[in-house]
Amino acid sequence: MATRLVRFSTIPKAPRSRDPRMARTRTIITRAMKKFDDGGEVAVINMTHGYRASAPDLGKLQEMMEPHFRGLSMAEIEKRPRTIERWVFDFLGEWVQRAKAVKA
Repeated sequence: MATRLVRFSTIPKAPRSRDPRMARTRTIITRAMKKFDDGGEVAVINMTHGYRASAPDLGKLQEMMEPHFRGLSMAEIEKRPRTIERWVFDFLGEWVQRAKAVKA
């Protein structure tokens, strides 16, 4: 039996949703970045789009994710756990602001 590779569709872009409470954080990060020279390192945090970290709509997130997994058998999921995990992490990074950690 041939193995079928199901490609995940692209992650839908979240609408812009600035959290006014993050204005000071954005200012601090912007000023700090100006101080870095070529030796600096930056970690990107979503502070501009998707659900605020304090109020993600878990039902809506699940509803948006489900179509991407429809048609996958458990055997297919078990063969590609890292691919699926990476997609879920990327999805949550797009849709939830300031997601610090995602547990698999």
